[in-house]
Amino acid sequence: MAPTKSTIAPDSAPMKLPFLYQENRYTPVQNENNCQSINNGSDPRINDLIKQLASNTPAITGYVSQYSGHQFGTFNPALGDGRALTLAQSFDGNELQLKGSGPTPFSYGNDGRLSLKNALSEYINCTILSALKVPTVAALGLYRSSDRLQHQGMQKAAVLIRSAPSFLRIGHLEHLFLGNNHEAIQLVIDYCLAKQFPTQTSRLTENKNQLFLADVIERSALLVASWQANGFYHDTLNSDNFSLFGLTLDCNNSRFLSHYDPLFCTNPIDDKGRYAFAQQPRVTLFNLQVLAQTLSGVLDNKTRQQCLAQFTPRYHFHFARKLGQKLSLSDSLVNRQSKQQQLLQRRQDSQLLSDFLQLTYQLGIEYWRMFTLLTNPPSGPDGLNSADLTASILQYSKKHLNKADISQLTHWLACYQQRLALQSAAKAPQQGDNQLIENWHKYYQLALSAAQRDDFSPLKVLLGQIDSHQ
Repeated sequence: MAPTKSTIAPDSAPMKLPFLYQENRYTPVQNENNCQSINNGSDPRINDLIKQLASNTPAITGYVSQYSGHQFGTFNPALGDGRALTLAQSFDGNELQLKGSGPTPFSYGNDGRLSLKNALSEYINCTILSALKVPTVAALGLYRSSDRLQHQGMQKAAVLIRSAPSFLRIGHLEHLFLGNNHEAIQLVIDYCLAKQFPTQTSRLTENKNQLFLADVIERSALLVASWQANGFYHDTLNSDNFSLFGLTLDCNNSRFLSHYDPLFCTNPIDDKGRYAFAQQPRVTLFNLQVLAQTLSGVLDNKTRQQCLAQFTPRYHFHFARKLGQKLSLSDSLVNRQSKQQQLLQRRQDSQLLSDFLQLTYQLGIEYWRMFTLLTNPPSGPDGLNSADLTASILQYSKKHLNKADISQLTHWLACYQQRLALQSAAKAPQQGDNQLIENWHKYYQLALSAAQRDDFSPLKVLLGQIDSHQ
């Protein structure tokens, strides 16, 4: 597993796109002979790499890249891998990267380190997102040290090991566009297409740039729809944090909503709520518009605008489907209908889902709990008991409700039950998904706090819950 010249992956981005990368050495942290690995250390390759991180024997050399990005809407030309090192070798065909690997040319005076808290946060979030089938980089393991980080409140340091098909970001193309390097942009496009469509590369000709943009838009629409349906708040959706492969990147400050709140925002410097939960689809479109602008030298404006116009309908399609699945709504009902009936049914479902979100907000019930109550309701000998279901929901409400609120709940439940009755069979409820998110709320902060005391038992409990789900 040692990243030597003999193990260089020939199809990795540093090898195929050398103009984006430069070599950099891993700066070892102090060894405390204590490491944590995903799946309780079941993959010996990750354990071997963690041991090498501790000893730095042989010395680890990898690659770092420069990029630009729009941060809170303002363009920053000078960004890059300030604390991440892409290794030379692959991991099951994917790129392997260390986060918290020490200073790089793009650290700009920072130490290039990652706190144990942030490493564990990203480790947990990526693992749960993967279990929820939300596109994400894979967190493979982490190594903690006895180093204390002066620039991060004297927190303990850690190195996170993660993998992905590629860590290329919109910011990489922004950097090339800034230099008017359209030939290099074309090479990045070709590389991404070869990774995403390996069996079709030889047939991709004059429309390949359009296919690239359309593919990134489709993947991004699915990604943010998955976030919204699961109540996942990213925190910092700068364009340099947005993947060209439709993956969740850099989620060490992310979290799942406890209660549904469109204005939910915990980023201390996001005082205007640019990246608030409900704004994530809008910001995603903004980032895609930035991406489209970088392609102006290789794709005409009309085609770019046509591609961008597909984001909103595709997002709404994916979101309705994801949210409907969490409520046990079946697509088979719609598929059996005529086109006119399908259109009407989709409109009715859209209204049902919109009313559900509004109702969940008004009632002040935990977002995950609302799904659990609806998909596993109380029932008597004659089936579903509406009165008991209403009472069961109301007992968890955190707000003072008036008669109008209760009437609205009763009306929505009647509409929801009518929709379920139209189905030949309800989809299997996603109780496991709800349980995962409930466990995140139960163990996430506990795991972060306990780890500071060298107690990793809450983390192991949470990882065990995730393993049982998968």
